Amino acid sequence: MDLFSGNISHMIFKASINPDLGKISLSKGMLGVLSALNGSRDVASVSRVLKIPMTDLRPILRKLHKHELIVTSVKAGPMLNGDFISLLQTQLADVMGPIANMLIKDAMKRMAVSPTSVPVNRATELIDLISLKIPIDDKKRAFRESMLNRAAT
Repeated sequence: MDLFSGNISHMIFKASINPDLGKISLSKGMLGVLSALNGSRDVASVSRVLKIPMTDLRPILRKLHKHELIVTSVKAGPMLNGDFISLLQTQLADVMGPIANMLIKDAMKRMAVSPTSVPVNRATELIDLISLKIPIDDKKRAFRESMLNRAAT
């Protein structure tokens, strides 16, 4: 599977300097992106900081990666705590009933995370995936707003 297919907004890259690489021509955009990748900033943040749409940023990242100028960075950032996951289950059960746990597990599987390893910066993605399964718009909106407010604290 291509590293740059799907949602890449949560990915973190850092520069990889290889002295044996030789000469490579870089565009102004590629240089800007390369300088913004510090190993702690995710792709969504780079997009906001540089004011480059994700549709333009993806091919730049792909080229930098192809030339081995960037590598993925594993940043051990803050994770959502068990209290948040429990609250998520309770709130969703109030709206969806006994299938709540299954919906949460499915969303986490799609994100390739476990209940103990959901990064805080991906809370919105988790909430959005789960919200898509709520058929009643008012309940969907209330659930989403409530959980996003809790995730922000």
